[in-house]
This record gives sequence, structure tokens and C-alpha cells, in this order.
Amino acid sequence: MTSATAFHLFPTFAGTASDNAVSAGPRVARELFQRLESHLNRPVTTAKTLALREVLADIIQECSRADWDGHGARPVSPAAIVESLLLMRFLPRSASVPEIVAEPSGALGFEWHDDRGSAFVVSVSGTGRINYAAILPGGTRKYGAERFSRELPSVVREILLTHFQKSRV
Repeated sequence: MTSATAFHLFPTFAGTASDNAVSAGPRVARELFQRLESHLNRPVTTAKTLALREVLADIIQECSRADWDGHGARPVSPAAIVESLLLMRFLPRSASVPEIVAEPSGALGFEWHDDRGSAFVVSVSGTGRINYAAILPGGTRKYGAERFSRELPSVVREILLTHFQKSRV
């Protein structure tokens, strides 16, 4: 890491000469820890996002016209595309990679499955709401709809982090 990069990521190390090194140490350490924790909890990695965007581009190309499935499906809506990009941005880094599917309603679905029979589906349709349904271990079922705009709804994040992490799937 270059000093310029370190300065950009950790500007607290660029204190003034008058900073008291003893009293600043715990503050700097705390800030560094908070930045590291924030980094580890950041949304998906660039490689994962790029792979998901490629899949999304293929789906858009295949499903952007009416009746794309031969059974009267609506085209994937531009608003659903925008929300799916936002959803990808907020997916936890440790979550496994979902499958993306076009839904006959014009929405886009993100699906996670594991070898224990668990499944989780999150749908975005461009309305500012996420619809979700999960079948979890022990037959537990969770489903609902949550507002979606600036962050992943906590129930969706919890299900992903608890049941669909990379190491578990």
C-alpha cells in the first residue's frame, strides 16, 4: 500500500505535529478498527458485482420484450433493473452468490439455495419494496415485503448472513 493510499484510507494517521502521541494512540487505534470493521462489512466485492452484472445484462437482453417466455411475461422493467443494481451493491460481502432470474411480472429475482434444502428468494420490481421468501432449516418459513432504497432491509441481511454465507453453501 502506498503512502498516498494509506493516507486516503486512514487519514487519521496524518495528524499534526502537535498531536500528543500517547493520547492520540487509542483514538487512532479506535478509528482504525472502525474503518477496518466498516470495510469488512461493506457490500459485495467488485468481482462478485461484475459477475452479477454480466448475468443481469444477459437477462435484460433475453427478457426485455413482452412475452419473452412464450406465456405472456412482461418485459423486465427499467425500474427493476435499477433496483437490482442497488441490491447487488448492498449484498453482504460474505453472502454466497445468488442466481438472478427474470420473473413473469417484469421483476427480477435473486435466489440462494444450499445443500440442506434451504432456499431464499428476494424480488425487486422497481417499486421501492423488496419481497422475500425463505425456507430455512427445520422447515422455518419467513416471508414478507420491506421498504428498499438506501440499505438492505435488516431481515434480508440477517437471513443472508445466518444461512447463506460462502463457507456454508
